[in-house]
Order: sequence, then C-alpha cells, then structure tokens
Amino acid sequence: SGFSQVNLLLACFNLLPVWPLDGGRILLACFPVHGERISELISIALFAIGCILTAICHLGLWPLLLLTILLIKVLLNRQQEEKLIANTGFGRYNI
Repeated sequence: SGFSQVNLLLACFNLLPVWPLDGGRILLACFPVHGERISELISIALFAIGCILTAICHLGLWPLLLLTILLIKVLLNRQQEEKLIANTGFGRYNI
C-alpha cells in the first residue's frame, strides 16, 4: 500500500505542467506558442506555494527544496534552449 501511494504521488508530480516534466511536454504540445510562458508562471506559482507551505503550515523544508530544484531546472533548461536557438536558428520542434 505504501509503495502504491508513493508511485501515485510521483505520477502526479510528473504530470505537473512544468517543462522538464511530462506534464510540461503535454502543455507545450497543446499550446506551442504560449506554453513556455505558462510553464514559467506555473513554476513561479508552485514556488510561492512551497514558500507558504514551508512558512505557514510548518511542513518543513521539503516542499520549498523540491520546488526550488524544479524551478532551477526550468530556468537552466530555458537558458540551454536559448543558446541552441541562437547557435543553430532552430526551435525545440525543428531539430
């Protein structure tokens, strides 16, 4: 029962609409023009929720740390993509 709960939690986390995750890939497929911006806004909102859960609800540092890592991954991924576009002139779907 514990294993299935952890597996379900990881599946839900993976479906968050943030770019490096599968939910972000679905978001970009549905909204190719504005998907990246939506993903960034959701990442910032999740970070704010993590701060609130950490500060007000006293859930410890794990929500904040997890969402910080996710936000950093989003920002690093965006920087790498911008470098790729600048160097080759191709976008994410044109390679």
